[in-house]
Amino acid sequence: MDRGGHNPLYLAVREFGWQRFTWKPILITNNHMINYLEKNPGVELGQNSLYILRSFTQFESRVIEQAFFSQLRHRLNGVHTVIFPFVNWQNDSWVHFEKDSISLRVESKDRKVILIYPSKNRAAISLGIPNTTLDRYINLQNYPVYSTDLNLEVFLINPAKHLTQDSPKYYDPDTISPISNIDLYALEKGKLFALCIDKETVYGVCDNPSHAALSLDGKSDNKYIRRYISLERPVLVEPRYGIFCDESWMKREY
Repeated sequence: MDRGGHNPLYLAVREFGWQRFTWKPILITNNHMINYLEKNPGVELGQNSLYILRSFTQFESRVIEQAFFSQLRHRLNGVHTVIFPFVNWQNDSWVHFEKDSISLRVESKDRKVILIYPSKNRAAISLGIPNTTLDRYINLQNYPVYSTDLNLEVFLINPAKHLTQDSPKYYDPDTISPISNIDLYALEKGKLFALCIDKETVYGVCDNPSHAALSLDGKSDNKYIRRYISLERPVLVEPRYGIFCDESWMKREY
């Protein structure tokens, strides 16, 4: 199935083309977290405080979004009910830190915004930054990364290590040799095969993206796994969680 499936907007774009659509914000709501930080420079926000301020921000914008849906009922909208993900929040759920986690501090380019996370995974989720991207930018003092949830560029700092002058490291697909010694058509259908960076060694075999995320990386979220399926791009995983790893491996890519 083509990307987008049978979403009404996607089908309309395929029929009429992007040039027939105009995109612009119709209303901009407050970002209560940024407003709070600007009024209280230097304050350090923990995970609970950050979540509450983000929830107020989301609530205001999504209530208005729901009002538009309810009034217009536009046929290009696939759904007309807005989801409020924070309504089931439980306070004690934030005190359980991930295994082998590191504390991560987040600062704006002007060093006024200071956020603290108990782990990289929490930071990635709250900031809207993919884990792989987040790993590239930790402790790079000259290279901020854009946070979609904060709507600004931030520096990511692991206080246990020194800042560096390094630049973000990306893999060039042209430097990675194509798969040549594995018959792709002979692989079992319906399975996900994780290959090491040499594209010859089978790192693991999984039933689905959720199984791959849990067994290869010890994570329940599989969105980052799904982004890389059948692409000529590697992704970092943590083999100490997996059932397919050797204890001598520290990090491998597939």
